[in-house]
Amino acid sequence: EYMGSQNLFLSCFLCHFFLLMNALRRLLPASRLIAAPAARYVPARSPAVCSFVRHFNTERPVVKSETSLALTASGPDRVGIVKDLCQVILDQGGNILNSRMTTLGGDFAVIMLVSIPDENAKPLREALTSAPNLKDLTVTTRHTKKNHVVSPPSTYRASMTLEGADHPGMVHAVTEYLAMKKVNIGNLETETEIAPMGGTVLFKLSARLDIPSDIPFLELVRRTEQLENILGVTIGVVKK
Repeated sequence: EYMGSQNLFLSCFLCHFFLLMNALRRLLPASRLIAAPAARYVPARSPAVCSFVRHFNTERPVVKSETSLALTASGPDRVGIVKDLCQVILDQGGNILNSRMTTLGGDFAVIMLVSIPDENAKPLREALTSAPNLKDLTVTTRHTKKNHVVSPPSTYRASMTLEGADHPGMVHAVTEYLAMKKVNIGNLETETEIAPMGGTVLFKLSARLDIPSDIPFLELVRRTEQLENILGVTIGVVKK
């Protein structure tokens, strides 16, 4: 009897519930009966991330004319120096196309190719020299071209590496030889380090070369072998 009374109560409840729902459907639009979606959790962002998102999502106006600036800067190295420099460029509407950055001794040095609207070029130069957080930097800018190539139009590309005991005049000897052969240096990097055995100071050089097509690659390799013997170093040249 107890189970029978429970079943009867449940049947009556369900019957009244469905009657009530049918009445509501007639009185209210269907959209009012659909439950609202749950709120989506959005994690909190740090101020730095918010600043990046704000700049990244900002729609850039269509620029009809732009200026390309070669920017160089150097000064005492410190944490955040790159961020401060890039912030000034971004605030003036500039876009960094290419850059090379390094530390030399205790100083930081950078060279950049910056594209900026014509009307913002002068304000950028003024901001770079007046920004309080760049007072420790010596900054220079000059007008240039985005893809100005000074090498002969008919060339092939190769990479050069050099390694050996350090002594004065090595960079001059290599660059003098390349200039005599009309080889354009597209990129050159050098560094020194202490050898693992013996404590000798090792000199390392790496370069990207644009070589005139009338110079056979094997001839260039033979010439660099002669330079190896003169300098007492190891030189490698790889055609790309």
